[in-house]
Amino acid sequence: MPRNRLNKRIHLGLAALALLALAVVVDAFWVEPYRLQVQEVAVAIEGLPPALAGLRIAQISDTHIVGANRLTRRVQDELHRLDPDLIVITGDLIEHVAAYNLWAERAAEVGEFLRGLPTPRYGTWITRGNTDISRYGGHSDLLIRQMASSEATLLINERVSLDIGGSTLVLAGVDFAHLPEGFSADHVVVEREGNRVVAAPPCTGNAFTHYVAGPGWPAEGYEFTGRLSYTDAAGGIGLVLDSRYPWGEDHYQRLRAHREAPEWQVASKGVEVMAGTAGAGLEPQPGLWYRFRVRYQRQGELARLQARLWPQDGPEPVGWPIDVGTREGQPSPFDRQGVPGFWSVGPGWKYWDDLQIAALDGAVLWAEDFESAAPADDPLGWLDFGVNQGQLQIALEGAPEDAVTILLAHSPDIISEVSGMKVDLALSGHTHGGQVRLPILGPLYINTTLGRRYNQGLFRFADSWLYVNRGVGTRGLPIRFLCPPELTIISLEQKR
Repeated sequence: MPRNRLNKRIHLGLAALALLALAVVVDAFWVEPYRLQVQEVAVAIEGLPPALAGLRIAQISDTHIVGANRLTRRVQDELHRLDPDLIVITGDLIEHVAAYNLWAERAAEVGEFLRGLPTPRYGTWITRGNTDISRYGGHSDLLIRQMASSEATLLINERVSLDIGGSTLVLAGVDFAHLPEGFSADHVVVEREGNRVVAAPPCTGNAFTHYVAGPGWPAEGYEFTGRLSYTDAAGGIGLVLDSRYPWGEDHYQRLRAHREAPEWQVASKGVEVMAGTAGAGLEPQPGLWYRFRVRYQRQGELARLQARLWPQDGPEPVGWPIDVGTREGQPSPFDRQGVPGFWSVGPGWKYWDDLQIAALDGAVLWAEDFESAAPADDPLGWLDFGVNQGQLQIALEGAPEDAVTILLAHSPDIISEVSGMKVDLALSGHTHGGQVRLPILGPLYINTTLGRRYNQGLFRFADSWLYVNRGVGTRGLPIRFLCPPELTIISLEQKR
């Protein structure tokens, strides 16, 4: 072959490759991310009541909203056109950002998006994903208030029962609980100086655990007593009362020791300190056990927090070295009572023990010394922020066994925790379907511990179905390739 003809073919081949690469880039950046695909999926459920046969559930996930655009408007338009019986949104509505003003703008955009959705007969239900939960104070409040401004209902480790034609459909939603290891703390029972106590390991972020299985605390207030200790002055330890943190609000009364403070002090969130003494005048000493007695009284938007702490080998002080009056910040959009719990941060281990809550008249309402718990167990009735697998038990406890149960959870990894529980169908997202899928190689982005094949589609796990939605938006680079955004219509069918 003449040399000039060979060169011409090489040049033509290179030009074709360049055009192909350009076409792929154009598709990945400007075409496919906006090519919403309506995916219709039938799920056969054994024992499905006739009234639920044909029920149409619309699922969207991972919108990562940053301003209104043609994709979010298309989602709204398609949902109006499809007219489903109910809508579920499985997390990551917002694109996370640290700056408060930017977060506020994006939260408002989420609210606008939700208010533009249709109002199906059986409601719109949301569960939070990792980008919906912020470590920065007040951010999460903004988002859940925007959710509350719409017709949608946020489910955080709870369930509802829907009456559909005389049959019950249980819809449960759990918060994202797969934060990076070491960011929050998994509170467990350990042996410490001959006793079993609750312990929190070192963590880089604010760690919380709350007692959410309580009988309900008196509206007028209560006394919280016990003891606590920590091992490293660079860390922090404390108590929270009337906390709405388990339901997404950055609201709690808190008594703490912290490296930035020279004394045990009140450091609450979501409330305004009106008057009083917020410091105990007692310098925290790592390695010592301290007894505490905290009296919390509330009347409407006003509250009074009184506390005393002392080394456990010493006498209990007289009076209340800490005595502050507080006023509510923004009212809660939810009708939920706050709960007691623990807070910690930073290096070193933290310990709590001999807990008791009593009414203001002295009647004991609840007591726990953890002696009946096995070492390394999660304490019963307590819910950790971001890491606790006990959220499923809390959400599903008491659900009727004969009802069809659908679980909303942002991460598909939740399916590995439902063994032995009554979950007919779990709906999730988080994986983005890989976002970029290459021929033969498959997805580049996995984001699930279940394995590469489980990043999109319908799967069977023992007695439960799992559907993994590809999501609407993107994270990282705003691209999709061979993985278009998805709106799913799930139809329930009777198993033949």
